[in-house]
Amino acid sequence: VLRLRGGILAFYDVLDPNLEITSDGSGILDVLDEEGNPVPGLFMVTSSEVIPGGYAQEAEAFGGGGDEADEAQEKENSVSGPSAFNYTPMPFGSKTEFKEWIKGYCQAVRQALKDKGTPQEKIKDFMAEAKVFAGFLLKKYKDLTPYMGGNCNADGCIIFEYWPDESATTPNFVYIKGGLIETKC
Repeated sequence: VLRLRGGILAFYDVLDPNLEITSDGSGILDVLDEEGNPVPGLFMVTSSEVIPGGYAQEAEAFGGGGDEADEAQEKENSVSGPSAFNYTPMPFGSKTEFKEWIKGYCQAVRQALKDKGTPQEKIKDFMAEAKVFAGFLLKKYKDLTPYMGGNCNADGCIIFEYWPDESATTPNFVYIKGGLIETKC
């Protein structure tokens, strides 16, 4: 299937280009604001429950019939779990601390983009998007659970667990697109 669509996209941290943060394996979705408009500079991926070390399977693949053996089966998240991208929780002490992190992160990404020779127009676009997505993230502060990538670098890319649909059984994960390097595999 992946060959038919031309492979998958892998996303690496601009601040640590050796660290794979996510892929489009489960599809990429827009992050929507309260009015249903896409938030510039953000995207999200869906997740599911999987057997540790296994392939991303829907929860129904575990039997779904209430059998006690199936219920006791250890599961992990297909995006944040140890067999996937191995995210580590990164709690912020306050909304003010979170705001300071966003500011510092966007400046670090801006500098990294400059250092790698990104055209000035793309850097300006990122900074313009940053004003919008920072406002959205701050407004949703209590609805987001931040995570670090597998390298546990608090100064690098932060991923946000987000439940836009409260009836969902697994969360989505939100990413700041300008802080990632998109690579076709």
